[in-house]
Amino acid sequence: MALSHLRQQPGIDAKRLVLWGTSFGGGHVVELAARHADLRGAIAQVPMLNGRTAVAAVPFSRLLRFGASIAADLLTIGKVVYLPVVAPAGEYATMDRDGAYAALQSYEQHQGKPLDNRIAARSLRTMGFYRPLTKLSDVKIPTLLIGATRDSVAPFVPHAIQKVGNPHLQVETLDANHFDPYFEPALSQNLGYQLTFLKTLG
Repeated sequence: MALSHLRQQPGIDAKRLVLWGTSFGGGHVVELAARHADLRGAIAQVPMLNGRTAVAAVPFSRLLRFGASIAADLLTIGKVVYLPVVAPAGEYATMDRDGAYAALQSYEQHQGKPLDNRIAARSLRTMGFYRPLTKLSDVKIPTLLIGATRDSVAPFVPHAIQKVGNPHLQVETLDANHFDPYFEPALSQNLGYQLTFLKTLG
């Protein structure tokens, strides 16, 4: 367990650990926050909270093509069928919206090397069942959820969060799509929310 390992490292104050995650990682943070009440806090940036909502945002024709790719991957023996993680708008990939391809290009340019832009088709099978939203009521530590109001990759669901009525949850929103928070001008506002939250933890 990564948390157990981290707590054993010299120079680490085990009582002041704060989880941080973005997109799918943000969903994982919510699930971990619900299981570890001894953590100081958690931050989930543009988190994937409800796979059903994400699936519903995909055009039906694209869902059918995903289904065909998944079937081909599962039925092909000794070989994995991959599909692109991101692609330009209108091209086949798990994400071709919200400026996903431009974000990838910007990241690769900054890093000076290409990313492995592919994913096994079979991994898409569980998307609709991935629902960290159901764990929000179990969170017992201060948790900041930062959502993007124009996010079509991991659609933000503020009404569902509010319905939980958990006082440990703090919600902030950005007028942005899924990838805008990684870049200016949304980045500064995004980081401002996070720094302010961290200061409240002491």
